[in-house]
Amino acid sequence: MWNRTRERAAELIAAGDLRSEQIAKELGISDRSLRRWKQEPEFEERVKALILQWRTKVASTGIAVRENRIAGYERRRNWLEQIRRERAAAPEMQGIPGGSTGLIVRRIKSVGFGENNRLVDVYAVDTGFLRELRELEKQAAIECGHWEQHVVPAGQPQEVVVMVLPNMPPPVEEEPRIIDVRAQK
Repeated sequence: MWNRTRERAAELIAAGDLRSEQIAKELGISDRSLRRWKQEPEFEERVKALILQWRTKVASTGIAVRENRIAGYERRRNWLEQIRRERAAAPEMQGIPGGSTGLIVRRIKSVGFGENNRLVDVYAVDTGFLRELRELEKQAAIECGHWEQHVVPAGQPQEVVVMVLPNMPPPVEEEPRIIDVRAQK
């Protein structure tokens, strides 16, 4: 006899998230009843149909659809871009070389021991941020068919392109700013 309890048991088995004992307990039936149902051809066919229905839905929606994956990459890229813009606008980053790009991060490093201990601001390009951005863009390009890798066979001459920008000042070596820990106590 097919009823709502048997249907729910078939759904839970098809989902595959619970063990038989857990399903029986949730439905208020004995393990023995569930084992018996699982041996009935009608019940077994219903479970197979539910699994097929679920697989069909997954294959036609969500992350299985290329356009949805690409839309997800775009959302994450927009979030990263928002972080970059907010970093760039932060007042404390305005006087830092590259700070207005939003690609620079500030870390505080402890230098020295005891009375000589100082906290030093260290500014660096956020390479993890750039790597994640690049990976999102690469994955989107791959999925859209716009990504090609060209491998130069060993022994073949390779060409290197160097870009020289006119009127670029030489890099400025700045001393790190020292913060006296004792003054903060």
